[in-house]
Amino acid sequence: AAVLGDARPWSNVEPDQLNLLPGTDGLARVVFRPPRSAAVPAGTVPFAVRAMSQEDPDGSTIEEGAVEVSPFSDVRAVLVPGTARARRRARYRLVIENEGNTPVHAAVSVADPDLLLEFRVKPETLVAQPGTATFVRLYAAPKKRFLKGPDRTLPFQALLQADDCAPASVNGAVVQEQILPRWLLPALAIAAVAA
Repeated sequence: AAVLGDARPWSNVEPDQLNLLPGTDGLARVVFRPPRSAAVPAGTVPFAVRAMSQEDPDGSTIEEGAVEVSPFSDVRAVLVPGTARARRRARYRLVIENEGNTPVHAAVSVADPDLLLEFRVKPETLVAQPGTATFVRLYAAPKKRFLKGPDRTLPFQALLQADDCAPASVNGAVVQEQILPRWLLPALAIAAVAA
């Protein structure tokens, strides 16, 4: 006996051969083991089982059926880059990987603990298809700027909330630089000395 159709790679018949005398019958079990992978979508998968006689190959029979593959979720979020340097606005990409076998409807939000940043997210809601990566643009801008001084690191957290999934969060940071370019003050001092 053999399984035919899309379920064939992850199914088998136990036992795969039966020795039967004429007029008798036997029992074989079809076992389905779909992999936990986006390659096998959730839902109904039709299949067929072919039983063939070695003595009478023309006397084979085919029975059809369907197996229900249960949905599962596996969503991950990665921020690229994790830390960005900026004077006015830092740009990031939030990569949402759906390793599950069903589409995921999700919303993205961003917050910083000290309320020192403003954020813009495009898009704020999305549908991530199974086995795909979806890209979200994220912009972070410091609320206050400074002309001169040491760099400031401003941490934040991006949160992905999806249906039927635990929330996924990823940490990031903006390294805020002074507004004036670092070379400007030494150049002005040299120009003043030269004048």
